[in-house]
Amino acid sequence: MPESKSPHGVDLVPGGEYVIVSGKLDPHVSAYSVDKIKKAIAAADFEGKDDFGVPILKYDDCIEAHIETGLGPLHSVFDNQGNGYTSHFLDSTVVKWTIGPPYNPPDKA
Repeated sequence: MPESKSPHGVDLVPGGEYVIVSGKLDPHVSAYSVDKIKKAIAAADFEGKDDFGVPILKYDDCIEAHIETGLGPLHSVFDNQGNGYTSHFLDSTVVKWTIGPPYNPPDKA
């Protein structure tokens, strides 16, 4: 998928529903739906290929949310309440955000 300049962090939410991508030069994090990505791949619905021949998925087919978090987002971590926490190197902050329902981890046996 096309991504912002200087992509840095690629993180997966605990339930595996979303891939979170941060671009150091973009004040947003992009949340991509894993289900939408799988469907786009299965449909072979690409917008072209990169210089190495790898198919490029259409951004609009895979994006779930584009979340403004601040300057210089790097990596995101997650709690069990559905919150994401993204660190920033320019703002020197950690920003809390949410994308969906709380994640409920399976009971451990």
